[in-house]
Amino acid sequence: MGEPLRVLLVEDSEDDSTLLGLELRRGGYSPEVRRVETEEAMLSALVEGKWDIAIVDYSLPRFSALAALTLIRDSRLDLPVILVSGTVGEEAGAEAMQRGAADFVPKTNLSRLVPAVKRQLKYAADHRGWLQAERDLDLITRQFATTAAHELRTPLTTIKLQAHLLRNAKNGTLTPAQERSLEILSRSVDRLGDVVEKLVTVTLIQSGRFTILPRTLDLSRLVSEVASSVEAPASRAGLALRANVEASLVCAGDARALRQALYNLLSNAIQFTPPGGEVVVRARRLTTEAVEVVVQDTGVGLRATDVDRLFQPFAQVEDPTRAAPSGSGLGLYITRALVEAHRGQVRLESPGPGQGTTAVIHIPIAGAPLPTQESPGLAPSGQTGDFT
Repeated sequence: MGEPLRVLLVEDSEDDSTLLGLELRRGGYSPEVRRVETEEAMLSALVEGKWDIAIVDYSLPRFSALAALTLIRDSRLDLPVILVSGTVGEEAGAEAMQRGAADFVPKTNLSRLVPAVKRQLKYAADHRGWLQAERDLDLITRQFATTAAHELRTPLTTIKLQAHLLRNAKNGTLTPAQERSLEILSRSVDRLGDVVEKLVTVTLIQSGRFTILPRTLDLSRLVSEVASSVEAPASRAGLALRANVEASLVCAGDARALRQALYNLLSNAIQFTPPGGEVVVRARRLTTEAVEVVVQDTGVGLRATDVDRLFQPFAQVEDPTRAAPSGSGLGLYITRALVEAHRGQVRLESPGPGQGTTAVIHIPIAGAPLPTQESPGLAPSGQTGDFT
């Protein structure tokens, strides 16, 4: 009794099918072969069966090998494919490899079939092992991030409360040095708390559990409120902050999510604009179907290669004025997820390094159909963020 092998054979010749089966038996396999020679039969086989390997004849009168390879690729099955043929030109062979053929065996030398099968089965098993290892590592990373975030929340809240009590204590007067120390402590706790909340949000996004609760929203008021909430950090950073918000803007959205998205963009603008610079936030009706929110700064700017890269998790801006990267590198990744959850779009624009950056958000107006869902894990409004 040989090793079981489930073979999807794309072959029009019964005689060639028999020869291939005999060769596999000689190689120590006990093949279960399903022969197909039309597109309909192959689609049915891909849906119904679980195959270890596909062997495809290049020359078929009623079906092409390239079409068969495309069907296998589009099925997204982890199925190695061996091409067999009497005559295949170099150009045709190259195209077959591009369509997903992993190996080639000439019909004039079927002794190469079993070694090719063993080789491709090993490659497939290794590939599945790598994918599983990646999934396991990803799961461990998410679980660690979630656990660490939840474990940090309680002590951070305690530290923040104690700092507040010390600052407002009536049993003594704090010296200027002590006041400064408490201020540094409070802002450091706020920064760490911001990272914790972002880790929780990222975990929800990547696990597919991140959703929103859209309602008709007064966007003019929301943008003005978020701009007001960052006036103090902007002033501490030596920046001018201006808001130009068109009245009566409405959109379909989750207030917490859009507030966090805008806060993240303003946080970045303030963080990466040198003292003496300016940050401007604008909001307007773009079309009859969308509103636009823009955050523009005169800061360090971006290279063309950074524009898309910075939306990836943990991506950092290269700031020549700082010795090391600052911030969590999660703000823009979260912002994109928040905006796209509203069926909106967000992009970055910059003329180049040292020439400032513009972040642009487009959101559908109120009345646009959005799925009504709960919105767990969003960071609360009004948090201090990554400001220094």
